[in-house]
Amino acid sequence: MIDIDDELARALARIPVGDHAPVEHLRGRARRLHTRRRLAAAGAIAAVTAAAAAVVVPSSVRDGAEPPVTDRPPAEEPAPGVPDVVLDLGTLGRGPEPAVPWYEPAGTLHFGTEQAPHVIESDYPALRRVDGGFVVWDELSVDQAERSLVFVPGNGGYTEEIAGGPISLPVVSPDGIRVAWAVSNGDVDTGTSTSTSTLIVADATTGEVQEELPGVPGSSTKPMGFLDDDTILVEAGANTVSGLHTWELGGGLTPYRDETGVAAVSPAGDLLALTGDAGGGIDVVDVASDATLWTLRDGYPLAFSPDGRYLAVGTEPVRNWVTPEDLATARPGDVIARDEHEVTVTQDMLDTAARYPDGWERIEHLVILDARTGAELLRVEGELPELTAVWESGTSVVFDAYQDSAEAALVRCTVGAGCELATDPAALDDDPDTYDVPYLLGS
Repeated sequence: MIDIDDELARALARIPVGDHAPVEHLRGRARRLHTRRRLAAAGAIAAVTAAAAAVVVPSSVRDGAEPPVTDRPPAEEPAPGVPDVVLDLGTLGRGPEPAVPWYEPAGTLHFGTEQAPHVIESDYPALRRVDGGFVVWDELSVDQAERSLVFVPGNGGYTEEIAGGPISLPVVSPDGIRVAWAVSNGDVDTGTSTSTSTLIVADATTGEVQEELPGVPGSSTKPMGFLDDDTILVEAGANTVSGLHTWELGGGLTPYRDETGVAAVSPAGDLLALTGDAGGGIDVVDVASDATLWTLRDGYPLAFSPDGRYLAVGTEPVRNWVTPEDLATARPGDVIARDEHEVTVTQDMLDTAARYPDGWERIEHLVILDARTGAELLRVEGELPELTAVWESGTSVVFDAYQDSAEAALVRCTVGAGCELATDPAALDDDPDTYDVPYLLGS
């Protein structure tokens, strides 16, 4: 059974900013991440159309102005929102195996040509590359929100159990030698009436505990990434202690930012993508200066490149709650509103809906941005319902892509060079009651 609270945490980071959705919607989206492909194939558009009618406010009425011109002027660079690459798995060339950790359900972990046998039980595990192999965060019980953390040697040797129980997602040190996680203690501090967690740092291959910080407020408090070899960014999850803190190993927690969450941490720990912006965006922050470099207003951060030069972002060109009726008479600049949602119509949105009249809810964009300026460098459009992106090098990113809800593959795109297949396309099971993930990506 999937722990919906764990999946909610992941879904929160994937909700496009600007969609002001209630918690119930966020939980629903977390569940839909598990069933989105087969729901789409079964006719999700029809189901959405039956929902409450949206309110479309024409831009000319809202602004008291003439409707905007929809023709784009000639430009050397594609305008933001226009895809540079529209994926078709059948036409992509085949490149080498991905030099990132990935898993195929036949029971094999991969890293380039390296292979190690291991069976993953859950649909949403976490797979991390460490020195000498992999660590895998997996389901321990189908009845309880408990997980296991094991080390799998890259040469296929014996696995080593590192931890088990109600443990958080692991983070790995920059040198790949240590792994950190939190354990929810299931107790309550009598002084604050708050449940607690224990933060742990251990050897990634043996599980030998090197640092431990018990009694941290909040059952969902967890490490989010290493800022350097000896400092960990911690996201607190308690009413009495919230926001971000730093943990300098050997000491306690130091407050960093209140009412803020983490969407992504650069591998060197010098850049952060932080939620909590007053305007609903995601701030990209330089850790050394504590300055906000720019704010992401559309999309959800996926990962910084190894050198922190780029940020991969996912975005929905057409929100999945928008219906054909909403767009039938809409023009650029109109506002579509339903319940807690609101979105401004763009020409790119109309173009995408025209290209995919029977399935735009499966279409997403993978966008590569300059991490320090937000400038767009590459935009890839495709059927990306389970979009996960992992940087393979300073310029190449690997992600999962589908084709006509019938097959899927791992795809590699390189800034300034184009895209290619990183694995062969695998056919999906046509059983609507099964969940098809032919390949799982790690980091």
